Amino acid sequence: KSQLALEAAHRTRLNNKDCSVFWMDASDMNSLYRSYASVTQKLGVFGADDDQADPKQVVKRWVAAISVRQCLLVYDNVEGTTLRVNGSSAREAADLADFLPRSKLCSVIFTTTESDTAEALASKNVIVLRELTPDTALRMLQNRLTTPLSNAEQQEAMQLLEGLLYLPLALVQAAACMNASNMTVPEYRAQLAEHKEAALEYSDDPSEGELREIGLREVVAATLSLSMSQVRHSNA
Repeated sequence: KSQLALEAAHRTRLNNKDCSVFWMDASDMNSLYRSYASVTQKLGVFGADDDQADPKQVVKRWVAAISVRQCLLVYDNVEGTTLRVNGSSAREAADLADFLPRSKLCSVIFTTTESDTAEALASKNVIVLRELTPDTALRMLQNRLTTPLSNAEQQEAMQLLEGLLYLPLALVQAAACMNASNMTVPEYRAQLAEHKEAALEYSDDPSEGELREIGLREVVAATLSLSMSQVRHSNA
C-alpha cells in the first residue's frame, strides 16, 4: 500500500511540477504531529520552531499554509488502534478529517490496513489491495534480483514465495538480502527458516482472528532479522 502511494506521488510530481507532495507518517499521533511540525518548518510557517507550541495550533497553521498551494498529501499507515478516541476509530478518523485542508487545490491519499478506518475517511474512494498471485510474485522477485533465476531455481523460488505469504514487503526484503549477500534461493530459504523460529519465540498465543496478522508480522520479522544478521556478518 505504501509502495503504491509512493508511485502515485512520483507520477504526480512527474506530471505536475507545480504540485507539492507531503508525506505524513500517520502510524500514531506522535508521529503524525511530528510530520505536521516538519512540514510547517519547511514552509516557514510562523511559530513552527516553537517546541512548546500546542500541537493542534501547529496543525491549524499547517492547514492554512497548505490550503493556498497545489499539493498531494499522503497519510501513510493510518491505524485506528493508535488514532482512536473513546474507543471509536471512526470518530478519530473524522477528527483527522477535520484537520485536512478544504481546498480544491489539495488531494489526499490515505493508506491503512483497516477497512473501517478506510470507510470513515474515504467511503466512496476505497481501493482494496488484493494479495499477489504466485505468478505476479515470481515476476516481482525476478525483477528485483540482480541474477536471473534458472528454470530449476524458479521452482525453488515458488516455494520461497509461498513461505513469504506472497507479501510484497517481505519479497523485496528477501531479494535485497540475496543481492547483497550473493545468496542463492535455497540458501536464503534455509536461513529464513532459522529466523522464523526465532520470530515465533516472541509471539503470544494469538486468537483465531489474529492468526493471519500474526503470520504476516512473523514473515516480515524473519526477513528483517535475516537481513540484519547478514549486515552484522559483513560489517561487524
